[in-house]
Amino acid sequence: MSVPEALVAQEGTYRLRRSGLEARWVPAVDHWLGTGATLRRVRSPGFFVAKVPLSRSALAWALAASQGPVGTAGPDAEQAAPCTWAQAEQVCAALSRIEGVELRLPTGEAWELAARGPDGRLFPWGNSLREDGASRASPWGVEGLVASLPQWARDEATGGRWLCGGREQPLCVSRREVATTDAAALGAVRWVLASRH
Repeated sequence: MSVPEALVAQEGTYRLRRSGLEARWVPAVDHWLGTGATLRRVRSPGFFVAKVPLSRSALAWALAASQGPVGTAGPDAEQAAPCTWAQAEQVCAALSRIEGVELRLPTGEAWELAARGPDGRLFPWGNSLREDGASRASPWGVEGLVASLPQWARDEATGGRWLCGGREQPLCVSRREVATTDAAALGAVRWVLASRH
């Protein structure tokens, strides 16, 4: 794996160089995706993903910092900020300008890879429903996947919009399509950064 220049590696963690937001590595290994008739084995391309969805303060910082220097975003440990699709794309564009590299919303499959790990588990934490599941990380250390808000993801093939995870759909394979005309739908923002091989 080659760590992109936009990331700083320290003691097994990765942070975006300018904002300080933490990332996790989803390695290029075989994963299970889908369920039932759609279950299939795929190889992850290897990518970095935000450890947690963006909080209100990190979101506000990104929008302000994309206009000029204002320090770093700081720890992103607060609750995720609810955003419309347009706001989610705006925040990813702002972070991309700040970091000098393309950060974007994950595809539905990338979100599932980050949540599920290589063993085909049903939930980010394992195969049985848990009361404390929202506080548990995926096998790759990605957190907040099934917290209160679902998270935005895109469909590369169709340009569709998805909401993945959240308290109402904790299964790793759960996602619901959001109509492009639904400007009121809200989700959290989790960015991804592709690795250079």
